[in-house]
Amino acid sequence: MQRTLFIIMFCFSAMIGTSQGVGIGTLVPQATLDIRSAATNIFPSISIKDSSNKGLGIVHFSNIDFPGKFIEFSGYKGQPSSAETYLHIKSDSALIATFAGNGFVGINNGEPKERLDVNGNMNLSGTITANGVDGLPNQVLMKDINGTLAWGNPNGPSTDQNNNVAIFFATTSGAVQNWPVPAGVTRITIELWGAGGSGGTHSGGGGGGYARGNFDVDPGKSIDMTIGLGGVVGGAQVNGQQTSATINSNTIIAFGGLKASESFEDGYPIPAGGFYTVTGSLFRNYTGVPGESGTATTEMPAQYSATEFRLIKKIGNGGDAGNSNNTGGRGGQTISLLPGGLFDATRYAPAQIPGGGGAAQSNAPGAAGLIVIHY
Repeated sequence: MQRTLFIIMFCFSAMIGTSQGVGIGTLVPQATLDIRSAATNIFPSISIKDSSNKGLGIVHFSNIDFPGKFIEFSGYKGQPSSAETYLHIKSDSALIATFAGNGFVGINNGEPKERLDVNGNMNLSGTITANGVDGLPNQVLMKDINGTLAWGNPNGPSTDQNNNVAIFFATTSGAVQNWPVPAGVTRITIELWGAGGSGGTHSGGGGGGYARGNFDVDPGKSIDMTIGLGGVVGGAQVNGQQTSATINSNTIIAFGGLKASESFEDGYPIPAGGFYTVTGSLFRNYTGVPGESGTATTEMPAQYSATEFRLIKKIGNGGDAGNSNNTGGRGGQTISLLPGGLFDATRYAPAQIPGGGGAAQSNAPGAAGLIVIHY
C-alpha cells in the first residue's frame, strides 16, 4: 500500500494545479494548461493516441454559450496500415482543411491529390508568381515550350518586344531564308501563310493555310524559313507549296492549297485549302486557320426574250488563304448568246499574296505564301 501511494505521489509531483490553471514542468502556470520542459534536448509535447481502428485523436473547441458550434482537429488513418494519415480541421458546418501525411493539403477536400487541392472558388489578393516570376499586364498563365508553367500572352508578346515587325516574301527560287534574333528579344509571335494552289478550267485552286505561334527565342540565334511558291503561269497545274519556320527544334508549318483537278473520272473534285501544324517536341502554343476551298464554275441558260436565249457562266473563284480576306483569284462571269456569240463579260482577277488560290482559268497561278514576325 505504501509503495502504491509513493508511485501516485511521484506521478503527480510534476503536475501543479492552481486556481489559474494546471502546470506541467512549472510551478507557476501562465495558462489553463502550461507545459514546459527544462531539458535542453527535449521539446514540450503532447501525445494523443486513439485506441479505435482508424482514429488518431481529437482536439475539440466549443463554448457553452453557443451550443452545437465547434471547431476541432482530428487525426485519421486510412486502411490498410500502409494507408495515408490525415489531420482534418473542421467545424460544425464544414470541413475546413486537410493535411495529409505525404505533404498534400486540401481546402474543403478530405483527400487532397496535390500539394494544394482546393474544392471550390478562390479569392486572391496580391499576385501569383510562376517559378519565381511575376506576370506582366494582360498576360495569362500557360505552359512554355518546355512544359513549365510561365506567364505569357496567347495572342502574342505583351511586352515592349511586340513593337517591331519583320516581313518575309517568297524568293523566285523558294530558297531558305533566315532571320537572326535581335539583341534583347526573347519571345516572338510568328505568322505563316502557305501558297495557293493553281486554278483549272472547272474550279479555282485552294487557298493556303495559316499558322500562328508564340515562341521563346535566344538573341543571336537564326530562325530558318522557307516560304512557299504558288503555281507558274502557263505551266502545269501545281499544289501550293508549304511555308515553314524552324525555331528551337520545332517547325511550324502552313500547308499550301491544292490545285484544281482536270480529271473527268474523278468528277472534277473541288480543291481543298491548306491546313497547319507544328512538328518537334510537345509544343502547343500555336493556332491556325485552314485555307478556303476553291469554287466550281457553273453555267445556267436563261431566256431573255421570245427569240433570245443566253448562257450565264460564273467562273469559279480561288480560295482565300486562312485568316485572310479577298486573296483568292476571282473568275468573273461571261454571258453568251445562244446558239453562239459573246454578249458580256466581267474581268478575271489574279490571286493575291498571301496564299490566295488561282481562279478557274486555264492554269491560273496561286499566290505565294508569307511570313510575318512580331518581336
